[in-house]
Formats: sequence, C-alpha cells, structure tokens
Amino acid sequence: MIASSLLWGVMDAGALVPIGVGGLVGLLGLFSRRRSPRPPAAQLVIGNKRFPLSEPLRLGRASWYRLTGKSVPDLAEDHAEIFRAPDGAWEVRLVEGEHMFVDGRRSRHNRLRSGATVALGKSQQVVFQFVLQN
Repeated sequence: MIASSLLWGVMDAGALVPIGVGGLVGLLGLFSRRRSPRPPAAQLVIGNKRFPLSEPLRLGRASWYRLTGKSVPDLAEDHAEIFRAPDGAWEVRLVEGEHMFVDGRRSRHNRLRSGATVALGKSQQVVFQFVLQN
C-alpha cells in the first residue's frame, strides 16, 4: 500500500509516478506570484545619449564608432568588456587594450557603481558613464 502523503504525477510516457510533499511544494512554487528580485537595469551614458545594457558588451574601435560615429585609433578592437558578475553586480574588464580608467584611477578590472565614469585608451577620448536604473 502507498503512503497517503504521496501524490501521483504523470511522466512523459504516461506512467504514474509518486510525487512527495517536497515535489508538491516545488510544483506549487511555479505558480507563485513571488519572483526572485531582478537586478536593476543598467545604461551607458555617452554625451547626452543613453544606451541600455542587458547583456555583456565589448567596447572597442568598431563598436565605439557604431555608438558615437567617432573614430578613436588608440582603442583595440576588443578593448574592454562590461558584463554582469554571477552575484548580479556589473563589472568592467580590460580585454585587449592597455589603458582603462574608472573614476580617474587606472584599472584592469573593476566593479561598477551607479554613476561611475569609465575612460578607455591612452588619450582617454572614449568616456562614458555607467548608470543603474532602479
């Protein structure tokens, strides 16, 4: 005889399988309105233009030209990358380039706070601000 604390579920092949109480709680969690909190969305502010960030972005000579229409010869093709760390924080990392400054300090890898200013290249002509939206 099957214990009364078990419920039955149907597998892909149509076979009935027992679902324990823990499985029921997990199944009901699928229909819960409570969701894990989403990290805030981010933007790059270049001049008076805002560009939304939702996935990793590599910044370099070609991508900067596409964003601004300005050519900067001292940028590498993939100079730096902006990405989300596993804990949800945004970070910037030097990839191929030699010069990156975050809030005026030379850096190779840095966590970004809202309002941080990042400059790339030896001439520091590539400047943008990182902003979190709440």
